[in-house]
Amino acid sequence: MSSGVGADFKELVRARTDIAQLVGERVALQSRRGGRELIGLCPFHDDHNPSLRVDPDRQSYKCWSCGEGGDCYTFVQKMENVGFPEALELLATRAGLEMPRRSSYLNADGKPTRKELFDVLKWAENEFYTCLKTSSEAAAAREYLKSRNFGPETIEKFRLGYSPLDGQFLQRRGRDRFNSAQLAAVRLIAQRSEGEGFYEYFRGRVMFPIRDASARTVAFGGRVLPGVGSPDAPKYLNSADSPLFAKNKLVFALDVARPAIAQRDSCVVMEGYADCIMAHQFGISNAVATLGTALTENHVGVLKRFTRKVVLVFDGDQAGRDAAEKSLPRFLSQEVDLRILTLTTEKDPADFLTAKGADAFGELLDSAPEAWEYKLRLSIERHGLVSVDARERVVAEMLELFRQAPRFGGSARENIVLNRLAFRVGLAESRIREMLASDRRKSATQKPAVPSGQISGGKITDSKSPTHAVPTSAVGKLERELLECAISDPLAISALQEVVAVEEFRDEAHRRLLALCYGLADSGTSPLYENVIAATEEADLKSLLVTLEATARAKMQTRRLDGPQAVLTAQQALLSDSLRLWKQRVDVHAASIGRLAAQTNSPGALDAAQLDHLRRAMEIHGERARANTTT
Repeated sequence: MSSGVGADFKELVRARTDIAQLVGERVALQSRRGGRELIGLCPFHDDHNPSLRVDPDRQSYKCWSCGEGGDCYTFVQKMENVGFPEALELLATRAGLEMPRRSSYLNADGKPTRKELFDVLKWAENEFYTCLKTSSEAAAAREYLKSRNFGPETIEKFRLGYSPLDGQFLQRRGRDRFNSAQLAAVRLIAQRSEGEGFYEYFRGRVMFPIRDASARTVAFGGRVLPGVGSPDAPKYLNSADSPLFAKNKLVFALDVARPAIAQRDSCVVMEGYADCIMAHQFGISNAVATLGTALTENHVGVLKRFTRKVVLVFDGDQAGRDAAEKSLPRFLSQEVDLRILTLTTEKDPADFLTAKGADAFGELLDSAPEAWEYKLRLSIERHGLVSVDARERVVAEMLELFRQAPRFGGSARENIVLNRLAFRVGLAESRIREMLASDRRKSATQKPAVPSGQISGGKITDSKSPTHAVPTSAVGKLERELLECAISDPLAISALQEVVAVEEFRDEAHRRLLALCYGLADSGTSPLYENVIAATEEADLKSLLVTLEATARAKMQTRRLDGPQAVLTAQQALLSDSLRLWKQRVDVHAASIGRLAAQTNSPGALDAAQLDHLRRAMEIHGERARANTTT
């Protein structure tokens, strides 16, 4: 769907958006070999070694592992799962630009756009915050926050608020601005199960805005005030999942914690947003929190884009210890330095900080054991190490952990941990490996093997296969080389148009890109990379363009040292060779057409589809032959 917005506005938005800053909001970037190009872990696949490249000069990004790439618009389209029009609106808002009036606030199906949903939530955050600060209805909420030692600066920094008990607050305040469908889309209100009308999701609660990595409010958490509302109501309540929010993929306060995480190269993960906010108030500004769920692999995937060290903090009571132990198998094999901290008392982190201060908490963070070490300490507490039987019980519990951990078997991390475990418990490493091998054989006989690769959408896919597969045939390679010439050599397009017809390209994406280049040339614009990427709203073509431009640039790189003339000579040589090969292909194709045409007199030799293909091929070749004769 076209955005319906002029090229000038799209280019203004592009000019106001720095690709490095945009990508850096989701991925920790660092200079590659001290140069201008930046690298980081790709957010579009399970990246283990930084394969994402961000080029500030060309304002583009490219992952050479999964194939994703493009410009600022493509990045937003992929990250937010939206089309170009909504990506344009989101980037325009980010740049402080107002969309032209002719653009629509609605999708083609009449539903609110993501831009509108973000506006609704931003408005609601301000209403809750203003209510807490000024309304007499919020007096009890202000007293509660004061009793929990939340200071004024903290309340302002995190924009805490209050939602009154009457259940009509937002509907009343937004009557002339937002309709019920818009409020319901972001889970602020819901249809009553009996009778007409809507009820508000949060009532009589202190409100905690939940923001994404770009600091946009996407949901809320609400803490019920003591003694207010139904006694059966949950103490903490988060927004239901919505088009903008999935609680198992988002961590609270990442937007404010990201600079400190990068500076300290570590992240502290709390179980709740109240503990996280208190940690920030005490200067532990690299703290984030999960949202009523255990830390998932999705959470770890987000965090490891910014740091390799993650400290998971649990309450000191038995429930906290149990939760810590249950979390271990999921993260043992994660490529992060995961530490586990359970507090030394039954206090939660907020109470611990208030009672003992940041220094005492910091000492606990510094001494937090690795995940496997934490499990070992618990096992030793249960069984001891006095007898051989006790040692084997400890090892058995550890091996059960290793067996449950996905992707742990056979890894370098497993070898290191088994070596350390053998030393700690005083058993031979060979004996431990025998026990582990025996456990795995038993487990393998109890469940079917799963093919290698990643499970996505119910299908198993090869984890190494690129998202944008590039044709590997000789024809596909030749098509790519011709396109490389078109977008990098100003003199190439006229020569290409004389020899190559769009319809002759076999690959569909290549055909669309060549047609776009020809269209620009016909309108008087050179189809160089910068002009082509600005002329299309299609994410797949932008990704293909970035790949082709980078490949063409790499081919010319050695020539650049010899000056502009050497580059031009090399480009012309590539164009000449590619066109010569293309003409050879056309001649071979013509011969094939002749042989096929001879078969058309034999009944049943070709079906209708083959005959149609033959007619089109003969027309293309005939037009090309006539053009060559004329020239």
